[in-house]
Amino acid sequence: MAEVLLSTDDLTVLGGPSTIELETDFGATGQRGSLIYASNGVPTDANSGIPNTVLPYDIAINISASSSRYLTVYQYYSADGATGWNELTRLSPNAGSVNLDVTFANGVSQQVPGTDGIAIPISSITQSTELTPANFNIQYAIESVTPIMSSMLISPTFFVDNNISYLAFQINAVEFNGVSLAAVDGVVKKVHLFITVV
Repeated sequence: MAEVLLSTDDLTVLGGPSTIELETDFGATGQRGSLIYASNGVPTDANSGIPNTVLPYDIAINISASSSRYLTVYQYYSADGATGWNELTRLSPNAGSVNLDVTFANGVSQQVPGTDGIAIPISSITQSTELTPANFNIQYAIESVTPIMSSMLISPTFFVDNNISYLAFQINAVEFNGVSLAAVDGVVKKVHLFITVV
């Protein structure tokens, strides 16, 4: 076994500095905003209810359900002497999903008479009233034990019934019956829908 011989009684420990100075006095001083306001509409509106004492980095959330920017989050900014409200994000995801039992007749969806086949209330997807059917992205899947080929046709205008606007669209489907493709006819298929605003 090896022997260890210490020839001195002094032990030197090397390490970092004994003190650290952190200077934080660079840049302009001032109060930092940290308040969150409920805004009656866009914060720049005269009747928004936002006080004149806002500070940079304060937040405002539009809680007016009649506003086209409902549930939009804004942040007050100050840059190069200019101040204002900057839109950050929306709290509403602007998306909706639903599973429907849809009857097909001669390959065409037949859920709601008087429409292009399927009708989804716009209010179940978004609160905005300034959209057209072109602003919606529809993804769908049809449940089936056999292979299905399908296509979708979106109505260029909203379907309105009892002052409620609906996004209307039609699904055309053919199914492989073991020998050939045939129109889906006289059966109910479960259709999974996921609709987003783009």
